[in-house]
Amino acid sequence: YFVEAGKGAQFEEKGIDVYIPKNSLYQDVFLDVTFEEEKISLHEDIVPIHSNISIGFDVSKYEPQDREQLFIARLNKWGKPNYSTTAKEGDRFTTKTRSFGTYTLARDTKAPAVIPVNFKNGQWISGNKDLRVKISDDLSGINSFRATVNGKFILMEYEYKQNLLTHYFEDGVVTETENQLKIEVTDNVGNTT
Repeated sequence: YFVEAGKGAQFEEKGIDVYIPKNSLYQDVFLDVTFEEEKISLHEDIVPIHSNISIGFDVSKYEPQDREQLFIARLNKWGKPNYSTTAKEGDRFTTKTRSFGTYTLARDTKAPAVIPVNFKNGQWISGNKDLRVKISDDLSGINSFRATVNGKFILMEYEYKQNLLTHYFEDGVVTETENQLKIEVTDNVGNTT
C-alpha cells in the first residue's frame, strides 16, 4: 500500500482495520501489510511513526464473556505477545500505537501471582521494618493493586522493574499484635488475585 505522508490512509480486510492519520509518517512510503485470521503484519518497525495510528479488530464472533479476557497484543521478535493498551467498544477492539509490527488478539486467563518475600502466614514480624511482596502477571501485565491491614488502606510502593510491593511500618497503620494483610492485584484484562 502506498501512503502519502500528508494524507490519511485506511486499510481493512478480514475484520481488521488500520487507520493512519495525515502527517503520522515522516515521508511517503510503500507499506507491506499482511492480513491473516486475527493477525496483521504491518510493515517493519524500523520505519518511524510521528503520531499514533489506530488498529482495530472485529470481535463480534466472540461471546461477551469471552471478550473480557481478550486484548490486542504486539508480537515481539520471538512471537511472544505484549499487551497493547486496548479500548473495548462493543464488537470492536482498538489500540493506538507508534510502532509498526505484528498485532493479534490474545487471551489472558491466568490471574496475577502474589508471593510474600520477607514473611509468611502466622510469622512474628516485629523485627521487620517492612513487608515485601512480589507481584507478577504472565501476559497482559499488572493494571492495579490495593493493600489493606485489618481493613485499613496501607501505602505500598511499587518497584515495577522488580515487580516488588513494599510497605514500611513507620507510617503507623500497623499497630495490632495480630494483623490481617489483604492485597488485591488486577491485570489489564480484569483477572484478580
